[in-house]
Amino acid sequence: MTISIRHFSLPIVLLILLLAPLPALLRCSPASATPGARALMPAIVISLAASCVFTAAAAYPYYFPYFNSLSLAAQPAYVLASDSNVDWDQALPDVERFAATHAITDLPLDDFGIATTSSWVPQARYWDCQTPSAADDGKWVVVSANMLIDSHNCEYLFSYPHEALAGGSMYAFHLPFRLPSAGSPGGPPLAAQFHFFLSGRAGPDVRLTFLEAVWQPEKIPAAVARLQAEKSKRKAAKQ
Repeated sequence: MTISIRHFSLPIVLLILLLAPLPALLRCSPASATPGARALMPAIVISLAASCVFTAAAAYPYYFPYFNSLSLAAQPAYVLASDSNVDWDQALPDVERFAATHAITDLPLDDFGIATTSSWVPQARYWDCQTPSAADDGKWVVVSANMLIDSHNCEYLFSYPHEALAGGSMYAFHLPFRLPSAGSPGGPPLAAQFHFFLSGRAGPDVRLTFLEAVWQPEKIPAAVARLQAEKSKRKAAKQ
């Protein structure tokens, strides 16, 4: 699991501050330098600054899933990174627009978060892309990029018509009218192949625990006790 770039915000600010003396240094070029040499460095700095402005404008407003050209587009963003580097529910307004455009009244949504999404996408309902049911057949579903291979295991969905939302932060998939059974080509994974939010392949599904606490606050003590018991169980297994 990659560490979110937001955790490096302070070092990035310090690096920017280290550039503050650069304009003055460029003005103080050696007297022996030729006019062409004295003009070269400012030209390079201006070109680099212009490239940054162009990149920011071209990527707007989808900065979360943005990768520069050094990635060579060899892999999609959800393969190269995870966590809030790709999606942190900032794509929900795009999901709501997608649902409105397609006149969707029931939208299964597998999002990367521990809060309800109804405030942004009224048509959405909680969904786990690893455990679809017959009620989902033929529907459009939306899955966070983080849930496709990291927090869940749902690459099978790319067998069906799909559309990237919010620059690839989320994906919409149109399921067939009869989804293949688990473990078969084009079908969801077997239980032994499940991945879990913040827990990898070991489980439990922490996201569901948090959502249950949001839906029914009176169950928070039981949820905490369950997580503590699971932690103790995993610790004992390692020993």
